[in-house]
This record gives sequence, C-alpha cells and structure tokens, in this order.
Amino acid sequence: MELSLFSLRVFLEVAEKRSFSRAAESLLLSQPAVSMQIQKLENYFCTTLVVRNHGGNLELTESGANLKEYARKFADLHRELVKTMECTSGRGQQRIRLGTCCIAGAHLLPPVLKTFSERHPETGVMMNVLRCAKVFEGLLSGSLDVGVTGFAPPGRALFKRELLRVPLVLFTAGRNLPSRELLTLKDLLKIPLFIREEGAGTRLEFQKFLRKHGASLRQFHVISVSESNQAIKHLVREGSGFSVLPAFVVAEDLQRGDLAKIELTEGEVSQGFYVVYRRNDAQSARERSFIEILTEKLG
Repeated sequence: MELSLFSLRVFLEVAEKRSFSRAAESLLLSQPAVSMQIQKLENYFCTTLVVRNHGGNLELTESGANLKEYARKFADLHRELVKTMECTSGRGQQRIRLGTCCIAGAHLLPPVLKTFSERHPETGVMMNVLRCAKVFEGLLSGSLDVGVTGFAPPGRALFKRELLRVPLVLFTAGRNLPSRELLTLKDLLKIPLFIREEGAGTRLEFQKFLRKHGASLRQFHVISVSESNQAIKHLVREGSGFSVLPAFVVAEDLQRGDLAKIELTEGEVSQGFYVVYRRNDAQSARERSFIEILTEKLG
C-alpha cells in the first residue's frame, strides 16, 4: 500500500473532530469509509493511531499526535504545490472551476458570469452543474475552486457565506386552487405532491419548514420526484397536485395564471444560496474577484 494524501486528509479531520461520525459528516463520507482510511494508515505505519478512553471519547496515541502534525503539513504543502504549479503553467490564470446547483446555474449566475467575463476576459469559468453534495466533494478534493449551492455544507471543512435568501412558493394549477384564501399544511396532506429529488436544497428547506410545524414529508402523498424544475411545473400544470420551488422559478407562470400560489396559515418558506470554498486556502486574485462579483450581484 502507498501512503495516500486522501487517507491523511481523512485522518486529519478525525484528529481535529475527535469523532469518526463528525469527520464523516464534514467530509461527506460514510462512517465505515472513514474507519477504513484510518485502518489503512494504521496498517501502513504498523501502529495504533486512535483509541477510546474510559469515557468512550476518541483520543490520539503518541503516534497519532505525531501523524496529525505531519498530515497538516502535507495538506498545506499540497495546496501550495497546486497553486504554484497552476500559476507557473498559466492554468490558474486562465480558468476558475465553478460548481453550482442547477437552480443557481440557470437563474442566478448568468449576470455574474457576464460581469466577470467583461472584467476578466482572459479568464474562463468552467461551470459544472451538480448536486450540492457533489459540489462539496469537488471543493474538498480540489477539483473545484468555488461553489454556489442551495444549502450550506455541513461541518467546518468548507467556508460558506449566504449570498441571498429567496422565498419558496407553494403552487398548484390555477384551476385547482381551493376557494379559501388560506390553507394549512393539514389541508395539503390530501393533495398529491410533486417534489425535487432527495438532497436538493429546495426539498431540504421545505422539510425543515415541515419539521418546524410538527409535520413530515412522509405524511404527504408524494407521487413524483424529479431533478427538473421544468418537469415539475409541467406535472403540476397538467395534474391535480402541488409543488414548491423558488419564487423566481415560477414567477412568469404565476403572472400568466398557469399556476397559482398557495398561501399557508403557517407562514412563508425560504431558501438560502451560498458561496462555498475551501477554508484556509490561498485564493487566486481571479477567484477573489469572482467571489466579490457574486456578492455584488447577489448579496
């Protein structure tokens, strides 16, 4: 077995969190995957790196404490190496690797990309539309430079800042809107629900709203799950159900009367969009400029 930078990064997270589960959450890995990387390192060095004390808490052995210091140096040196090579090859000056969720990519980023291109015509932006969890993975692995996502990453491995918070609209086809002005969540239990896929920011925020009001998505009659906002709007227009999406995604449909907003007695739902990047990472001038434009246009 060769010594892996990935294994060292996993160990460093375990050493700093003093918890396999919290390290797994921060790295967006399963707990068994984290345990396997620690086992690989212990086999490589032929020594125990972590133990549990009498209280069940995780502690580093002497070997583990030594490895933690070297793992941190390796991580810092790796980041410095990548930045140096990108600058000397010119690659770092020519592109920004951007990861974004589909809603931000389609509705929020076009004016940002236009402004950035006007100010920095020599630098391209490679935009990858991914699920938020994949954006976080790409940032942690170093394959992405900046992320824009529909919910904040867990843990502290990544820096995140909310750019804006937008209202989420519950909607149905205009012909299906009940005569009463206000509905309750209990009323909606009777209506079929079209919802975004698991892990989508819109769905997560709706689930948080439900929990806040003592409800659960399991109580609803979910008849279709889709990654496509357009597909969801089409299903609602043609069917007899309802859905929830950011207001700017359905604004034109509401204005035309194709869809109708559902008002709830429990109040409004909202969703935050975040800029995300690696914590304690030396950013290039172009990356800093891109983040400044993000804040300028969306903040």
